[in-house]
Amino acid sequence: MPELEANTSIETAVDAVERLEELDLETAANETDETGETDDLATAAADEIVTAVNTSLQAYRHLEYVESREAFERYADAQRALADLAEAVDEDEEAIVDEISQDLYAASDRSARHTVVDAQAVVAANDDEFRNRGQRQAAESALGNAIDALERADDTAGADAEPTDRANALTHLENAWKHGEKTLDTVEKNTEPTLSLSQNRAFERNDSVVVPVQAILEDVRPYAYDEADVTVDGNGTVDEISLIAGESATSTASGTTFVDLGSEPENVTVTVTATAEHDDERTAEATQELHVDLDDVILDRPDLDEYQEVDVTNDSSGVSVDVGGDGLHESDISIRDETPAEDDGYRAGPMVRIESQQEFDEATVEIPIDEGTDPEADNLSVFTWDPKTDDPWTPVDTKIDADEGVATAEVEGFSYFSVFSVDGWNDATTDSAVLDEEDIVEKADDFALADVMFVVEETVTENASEAPLDVSREAADALVEGLASQDRSGLVGYGGDATLETGLRTDHGVVRDEIDDLEATPEAGGFEAGLETGIAELEENGLYDDRELIALSTGEAVNESAAVEVAESAADADVTINTLAVGDDSDVETLERVAAETGGDAARVTDPSDLPRDLLGGEGQDDWTNESHWDLSSGCSFQDDTVLEGEESLYCSNVETAIYEPTTIDTDGEYTVAGAYITSSESTGAGIRWGIGSGNDVDLGVRITDTGVEWRHTDDPDPEIETGVSRESWVRFEIAWDDGEMKYREWESGDTRPDWQATTTAFDRLEKPFTISTGTGACCGRTIDFDGFSEDVVLERVGEANVTLRDSNDDGIPDAVADLNLTMPAGSGDVTGQPIDLDPIATDTSGDGILDNETLDVDYRVFEDDGECHVEAQVTNAEHNPSKVDTTGDGLIDREQLEDGWEIGYTDSREGSLEVLGELEDAEHLDDLGDVDDLFETKRTYANPLLNDTSGDGLSDREEVEELGTDPESTDTTGDGVPDADADDPTLFDISSPEVTVTYAHFDDPSVDGSVSIGWDGVDVDAELDTTGTYEAQFLAEDQAGLGEARIVQDGSVKDTLSLSGTHDSGHLEFETGTLSTFADLFEGTAVTVQVDDRHGPIEEVGTTEAEAIEVGGIFHQVSQELRAAGYTSA
Repeated sequence: MPELEANTSIETAVDAVERLEELDLETAANETDETGETDDLATAAADEIVTAVNTSLQAYRHLEYVESREAFERYADAQRALADLAEAVDEDEEAIVDEISQDLYAASDRSARHTVVDAQAVVAANDDEFRNRGQRQAAESALGNAIDALERADDTAGADAEPTDRANALTHLENAWKHGEKTLDTVEKNTEPTLSLSQNRAFERNDSVVVPVQAILEDVRPYAYDEADVTVDGNGTVDEISLIAGESATSTASGTTFVDLGSEPENVTVTVTATAEHDDERTAEATQELHVDLDDVILDRPDLDEYQEVDVTNDSSGVSVDVGGDGLHESDISIRDETPAEDDGYRAGPMVRIESQQEFDEATVEIPIDEGTDPEADNLSVFTWDPKTDDPWTPVDTKIDADEGVATAEVEGFSYFSVFSVDGWNDATTDSAVLDEEDIVEKADDFALADVMFVVEETVTENASEAPLDVSREAADALVEGLASQDRSGLVGYGGDATLETGLRTDHGVVRDEIDDLEATPEAGGFEAGLETGIAELEENGLYDDRELIALSTGEAVNESAAVEVAESAADADVTINTLAVGDDSDVETLERVAAETGGDAARVTDPSDLPRDLLGGEGQDDWTNESHWDLSSGCSFQDDTVLEGEESLYCSNVETAIYEPTTIDTDGEYTVAGAYITSSESTGAGIRWGIGSGNDVDLGVRITDTGVEWRHTDDPDPEIETGVSRESWVRFEIAWDDGEMKYREWESGDTRPDWQATTTAFDRLEKPFTISTGTGACCGRTIDFDGFSEDVVLERVGEANVTLRDSNDDGIPDAVADLNLTMPAGSGDVTGQPIDLDPIATDTSGDGILDNETLDVDYRVFEDDGECHVEAQVTNAEHNPSKVDTTGDGLIDREQLEDGWEIGYTDSREGSLEVLGELEDAEHLDDLGDVDDLFETKRTYANPLLNDTSGDGLSDREEVEELGTDPESTDTTGDGVPDADADDPTLFDISSPEVTVTYAHFDDPSVDGSVSIGWDGVDVDAELDTTGTYEAQFLAEDQAGLGEARIVQDGSVKDTLSLSGTHDSGHLEFETGTLSTFADLFEGTAVTVQVDDRHGPIEEVGTTEAEAIEVGGIFHQVSQELRAAGYTSA
């Protein structure tokens, strides 16, 4: 194979023609024809040379190989024209003409020999494929003829050859090429093409999963294949494959197509069929079954500033979350089911831990409610606990969809979530007991009375529901009714203007009547005026030191700055403003800010049962009580079952058929059933009967007759009663069970709740489930109308006794409080609700060295009720369970996690990791390492004893401490951006490089289909071809440490750069190629790559990846735009 100064045969030919510019053609010898005109023989010969070479160039496959015999014939014409030119130029320039002749011959000789060498290699490679000896001999004969022809060409174009000799030698080169092609024809007849397919890594694009499939074809003439047809068996779409091959018969053809499997990919089978252009019966076919692992799909992440909404559901728990924010992808959100194995009495749904790797703007959590739970009766709410705060499990604003059985809450951050019964949670975390004399060190009666002004919004806009006003009326009525008899109350109504409906008074019945008389008005605003009116009444007519204002408002049309200014003046006047935001759509945030200015309470109230029990809390008097609300189904044997809510009627003929559904009661507890009733007529029966019992028998009950209220057992004989009782107006009642004592009282609406009217202990304690029942006696039927249990809210403001409790160990937790059944208010599923068994004598119950009062906050109050002193307590914060050495039971003691901690070593830079690894690599023995610890940074780390996994990264605290040596409080110990759970060695700063996948590579050459022409004006040679084109590459990059810069590089030269962000990003890079100075430059080969660095920057080739995008052997290597667009390389 002759060596050429230029890179390829075409370049050699072009360079040779360019040398015509070195000749002085104007002074060359000329001839005169018979007419006497002079011909420019030199210029005519040069023209012939350029024309012949131009024609030859069109017959090239790409840069080295010719496709037809015409290339050799035209090269021969050029040699003969060079012979004429040699005769026409001066003797000094004949050498230049001969050098041009030699170069053109070398280009054609090289092309012919390429074909013969390929033929020889193909015969050798397919030695075992010939069908018979005759076929082998035919191929070898053709090959021998080709070699003979080359030898004859060498003899003809020897050392002393001239252009004419070289023209003759080209005939032999043509024959060599012809026999070489015949050899390839023979091998083709004895072989079949082969096609193989491979699946590359899938990626996400436009919400679809796309799988690249690469095809590689091997055949005698791989360049004879242009496109391959592709079909998909299954759900998927695909385009045909454009095949690209080198010039040589010994190369392969390859191409890539992209199978779109949609948003829910399934396994499919792809079939590819390729047919040779020169022989439509020469076909290769292959199939590939595509399998997609969704965890391995390269995600198509949005831009960091692109707002996205994602919906993620946890299959095991059924919990889902809708999240909105910039740059969000569903893979950023994780939901982990942490529902405890044992059921809790208060929990009504699964418990989950939700985490997000990205910041977000808003989120909605939806939690399914457990089957068997009555969403309407159980007072449910979504609760949340954030381990990063000292807050316990806390309810959030919740919407309950009883039909769908889900609880929904809008949240600002992620942590632990579940659905609790509010009452059940309060019962589980609160305990009380009657104080004995030995529990009390000192006691002084001190019940602080209060002046309370109610400010109620009356605004109801046109076509709007009066529901918020109804809720405000009922809530205010319940609060007024619960005031102590000597408390003073008053009322302000507002809607546009503010009106003092009644001033401060102890006659609460008047205030309640005024509340009932509040009327809706379409006028909006007036909140600030309502506050000012109420404050003025408290300042002018208040008698007590404790002056409270309770505002019930939707928060609409409130001028926040003006309202806050009024609140500031209230604080100066020692008036506390408490705000109740009424309705689901109320502006609770604004009202909270108003209350906060005076240190008041704030809450949202959508139903009177939502009233906060800690309203008006403080020194001397403390909140409101309402031990229980029961929503009980009822039924009679002669009627359908009904739920008594509101003003509904129940007709029963006797007590046995008027039984409510059984409700289990713990006889050691305290319960109150509250309601109201009215009767329609007098009766001569046994009177109205309320009772607690089992089955249809009332074991213990109270009977109301016209002569009073009395208790009766079922064993007691029925007394003869001539006249039954009649209630012509609504009567409120309470029946209570209190530590072995049954109590009853009733009073007319508007009156102050009286003392208990009947009590009894004259019965054996009942040790079985009970029912609440009501009836009218056994003699005759009557109708009783009920204001049902679930609708009525009974509250009572109770005083806090001014007592000093015995504290034997002086730890701030009184003995009586330590003896209560306290429980953990925070922690994961197995910790929340865990009993805290404090020792009232020891200061360190568990003996672990942590004092009980250092990690435990207990709120307690002492109050009087029915002449007895009670203590009620609740743990509000617990860093661990002080009665346990290991709260979670994970093997790490609490003291280690809270106080002692662990020292860990890690590298905090890429240089540090490389230095450590270098030391390890250079050391032949452990003794050679020296003090490697000096190469590590150290710090002391701790853990949360309420959790098994403090950081929530999926690695248990014990695993991190005892096995990995990482920080349990951090998801990324080294701070390199790679989560500990994903790192090969989480104590070494990241030394990995990005993953780069080129998904599209393209070179846009506008002149690829044009013919090659060499311009010639008789003086200058000009290669006329517009070579301006564009290289472009699209790619996906991912690096858990974070991405940095991306570059598109041509032959080592950076052409364009792009800044990447996040851990997953995509990019598009491109650059233009300008018109080159010479025609030969157009055919130089090139390689284009995409380089991507991670955000830490490359060091010693660590932290950067280079992926091949385009490899071009020359312009004609890329036959068409479609071929170029199919390139795909995976790094």
